[in-house]
Amino acid sequence: DSQFGLLFRAQKKPWVMTGSFFFAPASVDELHVFEWGAEIGAARHIQLASSLSLDLGVQIGLLHHPYSLHLKNDTAGTSGAAGTTGDSGDRIAFLASLKGRLIWHLDERVAASVWVAPGLTSQSRTHRVDGVPVWMHSEFRLESGITLLIRVF
Repeated sequence: DSQFGLLFRAQKKPWVMTGSFFFAPASVDELHVFEWGAEIGAARHIQLASSLSLDLGVQIGLLHHPYSLHLKNDTAGTSGAAGTTGDSGDRIAFLASLKGRLIWHLDERVAASVWVAPGLTSQSRTHRVDGVPVWMHSEFRLESGITLLIRVF
């Protein structure tokens, strides 16, 4: 799934405090999911070269999983018209991950990074249509991405 987010980072060498807000919309057939969450953590900053550094840390947070499932109902009901039936709800899970971020400092205000974060959630999420799983996420997570970092202060 694609994930979009905002990262906050405060550094007092050699430590970094991080926070993030993220969201990940997904749709499969009649299922619509809009996961979002927030994480906070701390990392150890390691300067590898003058323009290259590495952050290794831990993050914890919450994940909100609202969903709606709308199935087409081709049979006429009491109103005599076909319609949809559905299910909707949400789930909240705790998150914990180890995060590694390789940062290339382009200048003193702009940097680019690649990161990977293996982790866990407190619950799995599965949605089924007629007993067949159409969307599944286990308790195990593996996130990765690229980030453009812009120094504001």
